Amino acid sequence: MSDPVKFLNALAQALATMGLYDPGHPIRARVGDAAYAQLRELQESDSRPHFSFLAESVVYGERALHEMRQWPWASRLADAGVQRIEFAAVVSRDDFDAFLNDLLVLLRLPGAYPSLQG
Repeated sequence: MSDPVKFLNALAQALATMGLYDPGHPIRARVGDAAYAQLRELQESDSRPHFSFLAESVVYGERALHEMRQWPWASRLADAGVQRIEFAAVVSRDDFDAFLNDLLVLLRLPGAYPSLQG
């Protein structure tokens, strides 16, 4: 499995799990840590990774990730208005947490920080 696919799977796991638990629950930190670790691993080979979500397709950089065809989170993200995710060369753990919570709000998943809702 490629690093971009590993990251996207960890991101989906984090979002799904965070939607089930309240802020401050230890499992949220664990899945956030796992997704962040996958991002850092990906950034070892691509300092500024970017993904595009088009209905049921995922594009990483300039190439389609065929193994992510019909990945359900692609259409969920696109439907929520997230057509592209791009990371800066250095992403702090706190910034990554804020990013995850912003995605939860956009996806209207439970578990988003109350201050970000509405």
